[in-house]
This record gives sequence, structure tokens and C-alpha cells, in this order.
Amino acid sequence: MKSNILKDLLQQELRSLCSTEKQLIKILTKMAQAACHPKLRDMFNTRLEESGEQVGRLERIAKLVGKELDGPRCEGLKQLVEGEARESLLNAHARNETYDVCLISAARQFICYEVEKSELATMLASRLGLEDVELLLKENLRKQKALDASLTRLAKSVMKRRTVDAAMSKRATSAFQGPFLAAMRLMGSSEFSLPGISLQHGDVI
Repeated sequence: MKSNILKDLLQQELRSLCSTEKQLIKILTKMAQAACHPKLRDMFNTRLEESGEQVGRLERIAKLVGKELDGPRCEGLKQLVEGEARESLLNAHARNETYDVCLISAARQFICYEVEKSELATMLASRLGLEDVELLLKENLRKQKALDASLTRLAKSVMKRRTVDAAMSKRATSAFQGPFLAAMRLMGSSEFSLPGISLQHGDVI
């Protein structure tokens, strides 16, 4: 009885994984088109290629367990994707590094959802003694975790660069303002302004 329950759970998780992977192919296609950073775009495109391989492993698993994996679309991932914020993100026109970080955050949520599913399926296969199934699931899981780690590193790199750029921009603005303050003092002017800049005597740069 216990074995049958575990088998049913495994079949359910495998169906969910198959649906998730097929949905991710559509999602990642949009994300690759939307990404601004070349490295992020390459990551999404590489993951698209791997998605085909992961679906192939799941189909091999289906043959090993003698079960069909076609079924209803995975509702868990569907809810993650179809939220208003996600739809807006994938259809937005803005393209910059902040936008890329938002894409990375969304992609990581999708991948982490898939990782949780793969870990549960792997555990069930192990409990049932299905070594070949377990090995195939572990390979998919390895690919999923590798992508998550790469996305995390890229997000940190992008945010660090934005922080540096912001600091350099502030220093550049200060260097630009300094000579004008000196000129203001010589001319006896009390105020000087440029688009986005308003200076008065006594301002500290």
C-alpha cells in the first residue's frame, strides 16, 4: 500500500515537472528576447537548449516507469507566471540593468519552483529503489541548480556595477559643479542653476 502511494506521488510530480519544463520553454523565450545584458540573454538561450534535454530525460523516465506524463498544465508555475506583475515585466518596453535584475528575480523564482519539484521526485525515486529514474532526475536537478547559481552571481555583478556607476556619476557631478561655484564667488552671484542642478553660495560638494 505504501509503495503504491509513493508511486502515485512520483507520477504526479513527474507530470508536474514535465508541464513545468514545457511552460518554461515559452517563458524563457520571452525572457531571452526581453533581456538587456548579453550574458543574461545567453543564459536564457542556453537554458532553452537544456530544457529540450530535460524534457527528453523526463520522457525516458516515463518509459522506465511505464506511465504517461501528459496532463493538465502545472497550476503552481502558472500562478507564478500569470500574476499581473509578471505579465507586466515580460511585456514591458523599458530595457536597462534594473529591468534585467527584475528578470533575474522572476527567473530564479521559476527555477526554484522547479528545483523543489525535482528534489521531491528524486527523493521518491530513491525511496522506491528506481535508480535509473533517480539518476536522470539528479542530472536535471544539477542543471537547474547550476542556472540558479549563475543567475545569482550575475544579479550581484549587475547591482555592484550600478552602485559603482552611481558613485562615479556623483563624483563627476561634483567635479563639474566645483568650478561654477568658484566662478559664482568671483562674479558675486548668489545662485546658479543648470538643468537638474541648483547651486548657492555655501553649498558643499
